[in-house]
Amino acid sequence: MVREKLISPFLQRYTDRRWGRYVRQGRDLALEESRIQFKLGDITLKTVHKSEPGEKRGAFTILDRYADHIGINVHTLLGYRFTAMQWPPEHREPGVSWSVHRALESLDDRFELIQEPPNGADHWTEDTALRRAGRLPHRPLTKEEELDRVRTLLTNSENALGAVDEIIRRPDVAHRVMANPANQRIRYRTHHEQRMEAAADRLAAAHERDSKPADSGPWEQKETTTAHPQPPARLREPAVDYQRASREALG
Repeated sequence: MVREKLISPFLQRYTDRRWGRYVRQGRDLALEESRIQFKLGDITLKTVHKSEPGEKRGAFTILDRYADHIGINVHTLLGYRFTAMQWPPEHREPGVSWSVHRALESLDDRFELIQEPPNGADHWTEDTALRRAGRLPHRPLTKEEELDRVRTLLTNSENALGAVDEIIRRPDVAHRVMANPANQRIRYRTHHEQRMEAAADRLAAAHERDSKPADSGPWEQKETTTAHPQPPARLREPAVDYQRASREALG
C-alpha cells in the first residue's frame, strides 16, 4: 500500500513531515473514537434488543440508567445506538469516521455510497457527507447554505426579532429590503392589521365607557318640580362594532 504524501498548507509554520505526523496521529485518534462510539451503540443493542416487543418508555428507562452508570448523556448514547442500527458491522467502512457514517445514515444507498468519496476525493469529510445527504453542513460554502443556516438560527421568534432589530440599524441593508415589492406588501399588510386592531380597541373602549352608569356627585342638587319640566335627555346608543356586525350579516 502506497503511503499517502501529506503536504503542509502552512509551510512557514510546519514542514511536510511534521504536518503529516500530526495528521496521522489525529486520524488514528479519530478512528479510535469512532470505534468507541460504534461499540457503545452495539452495547445498547445488546442491552435492549431493537426487535424486542415492549413500550419505548421502558427501553428509554433502561438506557437512561445505563447512561448514568457509565457517565454519559443518554441522548448521546441514543445517537450512538441509532447509528449502530443503521450501520451493521459488516457495512461499516474502515477508515471512515463515525461522524460520516452518522451523516449518511438516512440514505437508502449508504452502504455503496460510503465506499466512494464524492468528486474524486480521497476521503470523506463530515461536511461533504452532510451535503450528500441533503443536510446543512457545519461550514456553509454557498449563499444558499448560508441562508439555510440563518433560517435555522432564526427559528426562535425572539432570535428573529433581535436579528431584525440589528438589520434595520444598517441603512443600506434596510433600504434594499424595503425596496423589494414583496417586502413592501408585507409591510403594508402588517401596518393595515395594526390599524384595524387599534380601531377595534378604541371601539371596545368606547363601548365600555358608554355602558357604565354615571355616578351622582355630592354637589348635585335634588331634582325640583318646575312649571316647565325639561324634556328627558336622549339616550346615547352604544357604540357598534362594525367589523363584528358585518361578519354576522354575511353569515
